[in-house]
Amino acid sequence: MVSNSSVLLSYIDRNQRYLYCNDAYRACFALPSSDIVGSTLKGVLGRYNYGAVMDYFPVVLQGGKEVSYRRAAIASTGKERLIQVTLTPHFNEHGDILGSSAYAVDIAQAPGAFQQTSFPAIPALSEVLVHELNQPLTSLQIYLQGCLSQLTTGIASHETLITAVEKVAKQTERVAGIIDNFSQLSQASTLNVSRENIPDLIRATMVELNPALTQSNIKVYFDFDAALSCIDINKVLIVQALKNIIQNAIRILTKAQTISPQIDIKTIANNQGCLKIVIRNNGPEIPSPHLPFLFQAGYSTQKQGHGLGLWLVKLIIEAHGGSLTLDSNVSGNVAFAIEL
Repeated sequence: MVSNSSVLLSYIDRNQRYLYCNDAYRACFALPSSDIVGSTLKGVLGRYNYGAVMDYFPVVLQGGKEVSYRRAAIASTGKERLIQVTLTPHFNEHGDILGSSAYAVDIAQAPGAFQQTSFPAIPALSEVLVHELNQPLTSLQIYLQGCLSQLTTGIASHETLITAVEKVAKQTERVAGIIDNFSQLSQASTLNVSRENIPDLIRATMVELNPALTQSNIKVYFDFDAALSCIDINKVLIVQALKNIIQNAIRILTKAQTISPQIDIKTIANNQGCLKIVIRNNGPEIPSPHLPFLFQAGYSTQKQGHGLGLWLVKLIIEAHGGSLTLDSNVSGNVAFAIEL
């Protein structure tokens, strides 16, 4: 809880542990100082709140940039409030990042703000988008300039132009893939959540992807846990996450020419009210050298991949306070597990 007038001050080291917090900060979490100082951000904030802000801290603690954001909180009166948080990196005399100060102040009452927590990836998305589009757009420019030069000089052969145009088409498809991943996110600058039926959402997503599934003769099997169907999510973002994982499975199964290719989607409820979504395909094992980097932005196991799909999935799931794990084994199964 946040009081109506208190300013929360704290200092966090590079390992995301509290080294200092003021009285207002301690009162906010109703914890003694000894339980906060030395504890991790995730331990103090809790999984949901940490998931909502976790992507800001690498920008500060690793990138050395100041970050400001707004997010919802609940005041001691029980009213929803909006707080402004500023994270400022702290350097030593050699320019090394030691940690960050955190300054949070209540700026306005915000009815419904708790249901509209800022999506933490948005501040970094524009920078990543520019970086990822730069390479294919540069390639397009080179190929098109080459075509224009050969046409102008009259030395272009039919075969040469066909090859160049095919390269342009591939790079254009790559650009389209990158833009598609970001277009959905641009509509969700806040994490507006609503209660959604997950099995219905999965079925609707598979209907949309049915042409690609049919073309590659991929069978889909469902196993939904009747104990829990509806949970609070951002529909746009979760659909995008599901699409990214399933489209990735379609590409892998098609490329590997897997015999009797199939995708199994299962939901599992636990007694804490959480829902796990397991998306499994019977494609080849992902080589172990790739595993530590699979969720990093820009990393792809495919030559023409843009390396944003699984990174965005991880960002989306963690923004919901959930987790994303991968199980890849030699028995011929690759499974992504989303826990919400």
